[in-house]
Amino acid sequence: MAFSLDGRRLAPLLNPRSIAFVGASPRPNAPGNDMMRMIRRGGFAGLVHAVNPGHREIEGYPCVPGLADLADAPDLVVLSVRNERLEETLAAAIGRGAKAAVVFASGVLPGERDDPLARRLARAAAEAALPVCGPNCMGFYNDLDGVWVCGFPSPRQPAPGAIAFIAHSGSVFGALAHNDPRLRFALAVSPGGEATATVADYIAYAVERPEVRVVGLFIETARDPERFALALERAAERSVPVVALKVGRTAAAAEAALTHTGALAGSDLAYDALFDRYGVVRVETLDELAATLLLLSTGRRVGRGGLVAIGDSGANANC
Repeated sequence: MAFSLDGRRLAPLLNPRSIAFVGASPRPNAPGNDMMRMIRRGGFAGLVHAVNPGHREIEGYPCVPGLADLADAPDLVVLSVRNERLEETLAAAIGRGAKAAVVFASGVLPGERDDPLARRLARAAAEAALPVCGPNCMGFYNDLDGVWVCGFPSPRQPAPGAIAFIAHSGSVFGALAHNDPRLRFALAVSPGGEATATVADYIAYAVERPEVRVVGLFIETARDPERFALALERAAERSVPVVALKVGRTAAAAEAALTHTGALAGSDLAYDALFDRYGVVRVETLDELAATLLLLSTGRRVGRGGLVAIGDSGANANC
């Protein structure tokens, strides 16, 4: 079976021309208000609508009662609603012709086992060929195009760079994207449960952007291994280095990954072999990940040869 991978399919998600924010709110310090303020802070130049039946405008953006009231189908619909409303709201987005969606909520309803909400959301999105970031995600920052889709305030400043970063952990996503201004991002993504848009898709999108010089991964698993391998192969073909911190090496860590995002961590030896095949730089700590991304984002590459020397002494380095 041939596996296809087209990074362009994520364009309506990561670089939309129009966005509808469902669950927008005028209440300060609420996620529905924070997401409206953040899309403005990121510098988004496209069309924005808030969706809330109780208001005509929120944070200066026009507000409509429902998705059906929009004059045109939006590229991206952002769902900041409770789990109980997710299914009907996603169906409304699909019915209105949205091309992509972001789902912040967990996608979990108490007591469901046989066909849980997250699975039903993924099935509906897949049938509609709808790329979805989430559920249970922090959103993303596309600094290249000024698209910040997140339901929380952030102290970061718009400063487009050369790093594409994809993190299964929301805290790791925030730690790198929010705290060190030396790490300048082209794109930073929290994919969450990867209903339809997976790590492989984000890698494929990133390496097709000429501004991206390095891809960083903090991953628990590859949910679609064949396409993940294809994405790594594509990065290698384009000479875009990939740096990975893969968690879940031990049985206990793999069990923790399963409870975190429902990810099966898989055989660590298999990941080692895959990373070796495509030249992925594997690191062990967040500090190593950040330092390696910073180094490789400069665009400088090691020349031909079999030896690299790094010294902290001017005198000894000249010996």
